[in-house]
Amino acid sequence: MAEGLIDLSQLTPPSYRAELDFEAILAARMAGLKEALEEAGIPFDADTLESEPAKILQETDAYRELLALGALNDAYLSTLLPFATGADLDALGVSLHLLARLPDETDARYRRRISLASEQKAGGRLSGYIAEALQASPEVADAGAYVDRSTGAPIVRVPVMGAENPPPPELVSAVQAHLNREDVSQATDVVIAEPVAVQPVSVVVVLEHLAGPDPSVLADRARTAIEQVIARRRTPGRDLPRSAVIAAAAVEGVERVRLDSPADDVIAGPGGLIEVSTVDISTVRVDG
Repeated sequence: MAEGLIDLSQLTPPSYRAELDFEAILAARMAGLKEALEEAGIPFDADTLESEPAKILQETDAYRELLALGALNDAYLSTLLPFATGADLDALGVSLHLLARLPDETDARYRRRISLASEQKAGGRLSGYIAEALQASPEVADAGAYVDRSTGAPIVRVPVMGAENPPPPELVSAVQAHLNREDVSQATDVVIAEPVAVQPVSVVVVLEHLAGPDPSVLADRARTAIEQVIARRRTPGRDLPRSAVIAAAAVEGVERVRLDSPADDVIAGPGGLIEVSTVDISTVRVDG
C-alpha cells in the first residue's frame, strides 16, 4: 500500500487555545474591579448582588470576551488543515498548493487531496498516484496504489473505488486516461487503473453483560462504535482484523464480546475493498 498517509480525522485539536469558561472570566473581572476600587479608596462589597450595576456591566463584558475568545479559537483552527472547513479550507488548498476544490467535493475528500498534494510533486510515490486518481474525477470515492511484481517488470496498480463498488468501467477509464498524461505518470512507470476487488463481509456480534445495563443502549453504542471502525477502514487495501471489531464493541457496560463473524481476520489484499453488508448485534445477560 501507499506510504506516508495520515488519517487527519483522528487528530485532536491543539491545546494552545483559550479556555471558554464564562464563570472564570466573570470571576477574574469582578476580582480586578474590586481590587481597582479598593486601591482608589472606594469600598466595594456588592459583588454578589445580582442587581448591582457594576456586576451587570461586568457580566455583559465577560460574555463579549467569551465570544471574542471563541472567535479567536475558531480563527486559529481555520488555519490548520485537519480542522479547516468550507471557504477556509478552500483558501488553504489554493494558498498551500494552488489546488482548487472539485465540483461538489466534500471537505473530507478535499482535505485529503490537499494533504497528498506534496506527494504529487515528488514524482513516483505511490501516494502521489492516489492523489492523481482522486484528482481525475470527483466520482472517485477513494483509491489505492501498490506495486505488482508478479509479472516480472513492476507495474503500479491503482485500485479505484466509486460510490458503488466495483465502480463502473467508464470511471476506471477516466482515471486511466488521467494517469496516462505525461505530466502525471513517471516516464519509466507502467501505471494501470483497475476496479477494487470487493470482499463482502457480515459482522455478527454477541454482547455479554451483567444485570443492570439496558441491553438496547449497549447494542446501540456498540453499533455506532463498530460502524465508525468500519468507515475508517473502508479504503482499498485496508484489512479488517477481528481485534478492531471486538475493541469497538467493548463499550462501557459490556462484560464480554463474542465475535461470531468474521471467523478470522479479513485480509483485503493490495487491491481489495472490504464491504461490510450487515452488522448484527445481539445481547445476552450473564452472571459474571
